[in-house]
Amino acid sequence: MKLMFLNIKNLVRLFVMMALCLPGYSFSQEQFPSKMITLVIGFTAGSSSDVFGRFYAKKLSSLTGQAVVVENRLGAAGLVGANSVLRAPANGYTLMATTASLPITAYMQNEHKLDVARDFVGIVPLFKTSLVVIVKADSSLKTMSDLIDVTKKSPRGLSYATFGVGSFSHLQMEMLSSRSGGAKIIHIPYKGGPEVTSAVLSGEVDVGLAIALTVASQVKSGQLRALVTFDNDRTPVLPSVPSIKEVGYPDVTVRSYVGIVASAKTPPALVSRLQELSQQVVADPEYIEAVAKYGADPLILSSAEWNMLLLQESEKVFGLTKSMGLIKSDAVR
Repeated sequence: MKLMFLNIKNLVRLFVMMALCLPGYSFSQEQFPSKMITLVIGFTAGSSSDVFGRFYAKKLSSLTGQAVVVENRLGAAGLVGANSVLRAPANGYTLMATTASLPITAYMQNEHKLDVARDFVGIVPLFKTSLVVIVKADSSLKTMSDLIDVTKKSPRGLSYATFGVGSFSHLQMEMLSSRSGGAKIIHIPYKGGPEVTSAVLSGEVDVGLAIALTVASQVKSGQLRALVTFDNDRTPVLPSVPSIKEVGYPDVTVRSYVGIVASAKTPPALVSRLQELSQQVVADPEYIEAVAKYGADPLILSSAEWNMLLLQESEKVFGLTKSMGLIKSDAVR
């Protein structure tokens, strides 16, 4: 009887091992997640990446039954958060809400040796958005032409606020300065969007760059004036604001987005599981309603398309920053 019992135990073990070896089957994938997930956000509370990151975290937690904790790790326009994700175990339990700023920042502050397309894998895109140029409502700057004229004629130029050195907003203004024939602009970096808006309202700076959907209410209420949208099309949240293409600078645009990524060293089976779960999150009616209520534009892409976008945008901004002299001419990816 003892021998039969041992044989049955071994037979069960054999069946389990065979099942684990079947194509497409992963025991760890089926069990994932089995504990708390951390979502790192490299910008301040109230920023667009924070707001939508928290939408995502809430729905992912509801879907999986596991806590998804948001951690705002600030500094270096998102690089502090990004590097903390890469230092964490690549086991799928540490994710990041990335933005279009990250590859730009990584190249312009290249001592960090971080490459978004190489070091991260895309999980799911959350939304796309546009930057707007904002001034105080009582500013003498009424149009983008006014701004360009002042930057060329004023001995001191104009000060402008962004989300940080090497951020998406920093690159956009440097591109505008380059294309407009040498506008004199003084860069004042802040930690995030809310701080930029406060600096404009308080008069600390002349001009600010902000995510359209985060300042739409203040523009509509008359606290701020939006001069232009950094996109080839007007943004639905501020339809009366002209696009940068309309005012004569069609090439001063970089695609803006927020999405979820993980370390590229994460096992493929866990990446697939995260992508599957995350696609369910962004397809959830409550999530879609929340995004629409906030005035954002959904970025509907498959996981493969999301990874292709990360690669293409990373290559694009590398070329731009190099051609504009913002990184060393001999820099390579």
